[in-house]
Amino acid sequence: MRPRVVIAVPLHNGQPHVAAALGSLLAQTERDFRLVLVDDASTDGTADTAQELAAADDRVVVHRNPSRLGMLENTRRAWALARAEAPEAEFVALASDHDRWHPDWLADLVAALDANPRAVLAYPQTARIDAADARVPALKTWRCDTAGERDPLRRLRRAYRCMVAGDMIYGLMRADALARVGVYRSVLVPDRLLLSQLALLGEFVQVPRVRWERRFVGLADLERQRRAFWPDGAPAYTRVPWWVTHAALVAWEQGVLGTCGDRRAGARLAAELLAAGARLRIVRRAQRVRLRVGRALERPVRAACALRPVREVIRRRALPVPGDTQRVLERLLAESQDERAR
Repeated sequence: MRPRVVIAVPLHNGQPHVAAALGSLLAQTERDFRLVLVDDASTDGTADTAQELAAADDRVVVHRNPSRLGMLENTRRAWALARAEAPEAEFVALASDHDRWHPDWLADLVAALDANPRAVLAYPQTARIDAADARVPALKTWRCDTAGERDPLRRLRRAYRCMVAGDMIYGLMRADALARVGVYRSVLVPDRLLLSQLALLGEFVQVPRVRWERRFVGLADLERQRRAFWPDGAPAYTRVPWWVTHAALVAWEQGVLGTCGDRRAGARLAAELLAAGARLRIVRRAQRVRLRVGRALERPVRAACALRPVREVIRRRALPVPGDTQRVLERLLAESQDERAR
């Protein structure tokens, strides 16, 4: 009997979290799935853990690379082997060797896609955990949903603005939609490009419950991504802004070569990605500037909170500032009052 879901899991030196990660996947209340593990020449016992799980559970299939491919190529291979192991599976998901899944993760996502035939991707709200399994409370639960948006370009713009690509890529996809857009391309931030193309095909739905805990150990910066993706050295074009390479790749393949049939549509998509990426870069730079300015002003604002008129202005929310800035002011006011009380 064919499984309804196939889950691709690229592995590489996942100790000490791989057993717990894979165990949480195998503990799903929705049991109609196959788990395809692809070990990228691990040297720490990860592959042995995978083989032990496969021996104990016939839903698990293990493949091992004789030499390391790198995270990018191994993820592509995991997707390809997952489809080969379960070619008739209706849904496909990507998983990791270090995160944790709630027992109802798969059941909730399958239900979300069953309830919305126009949706091509479903994912839950997520939380962050550290290396010791503790929740990271400083990070807010994010929201991103395009349900009900029928126009492909408006849907793309809406998804691009709210996209948390590193979380959403680990959702549940319709296998036929993923087959149409392909898998990771040889670019930085390939998850955002894949999701952008997927957004043109259908809606994204978010289950309003935390069903996945993503482990954060160190910063996921671009330099770290270059090392993980290309162990033998990243191509020179990865020094170009990633959003420019995304647009250039789409322009070449779809606008010039016509791989999707409609060259004009490909050119429009490339222009859309270029504009969206530029807007995102401006927003992020503005956020970093605001963060630096906020840190520089924190000490004088904290001192000003000793003055009663300043405290009253903050309490009445009389300053024309954004909501997040108001929350920071209220935090500084509360902290200054605690200090005075001590």
